[in-house]
Amino acid sequence: MLLASRVGDKVPGGQVVGVDVSRGMLAVAEAKAKNAHSSAPASDGIANPDGLAPMTFHFGDACAEDTPWHECFVGRFDRAYCHQGLQFMADPIEALCRVRSALAPGGQFTCATWAPIEHQPLFLAVHRALCGPDVARPEWGEAMLAPFAWNSSGDTRGSHAEGVRKLEDALARAGFDAPDAAVERGYVYFANVDAAAGVVRAAPFYAELIADEGLYERYVRAVRRRLAEVESELGGFTRVDVADASEGGWGVVEAAKKSGNLKGGDVMAIPAVAYFGHATAPWNVLGTKG
Repeated sequence: MLLASRVGDKVPGGQVVGVDVSRGMLAVAEAKAKNAHSSAPASDGIANPDGLAPMTFHFGDACAEDTPWHECFVGRFDRAYCHQGLQFMADPIEALCRVRSALAPGGQFTCATWAPIEHQPLFLAVHRALCGPDVARPEWGEAMLAPFAWNSSGDTRGSHAEGVRKLEDALARAGFDAPDAAVERGYVYFANVDAAAGVVRAAPFYAELIADEGLYERYVRAVRRRLAEVESELGGFTRVDVADASEGGWGVVEAAKKSGNLKGGDVMAIPAVAYFGHATAPWNVLGTKG
């Protein structure tokens, strides 16, 4: 919705296209897009009364040859984004090549990947809770590592040079010009630890976890203890006013406000670290991967 609002605001005739390998996520996105458009006031002759650019969504595996979603998009887009997706790709270079081919010459690409889990206090606490004796689901703990797998080895706390280098190298190998990457330090915000424990809603095991009320209660208690351990190791977290939490939260705050988790006063600001990359599609449209 954010991209659709920006495009609708600044690019007359522009549109937003989303591609995902999860049909469930595509269905959610389509429903949200439909709801956003249907809630717009009467147009009174205005072509785009809700301020949102048209949105369409397509199924596609970023690497699989049997879903060549990129072929109908060659040279079509001025901007492309991949948010926390590269670390899940079977072949990130192939996926990046397809993104590059979908951009017009000089088109801009921005991507983000999480730093290793050792730099993510909340997710590290959740991982420990799932693997610990109270929950005893090490396979779930392993699943929690996947989002943080971009640079899962060869790194040490406080040093992200390898993760940044790997991202820049991937962009260069995919044929992008002027690849650049940097470390971004931000926060995820929650009203309290119990709300923070709900971060597993996006995990593949969440339905099984929530179906067992006793197990979920043990999980939340374990997260409380593990997060306290991690907080002690890192020297404590901060608390900020809800109004201040709306800045730099990587989109977490607005969702929390809508769900009712943040009603006023101050909230937990838990540090999180990501790598952001940027590159340009070459003016020579024959750019190739290395």
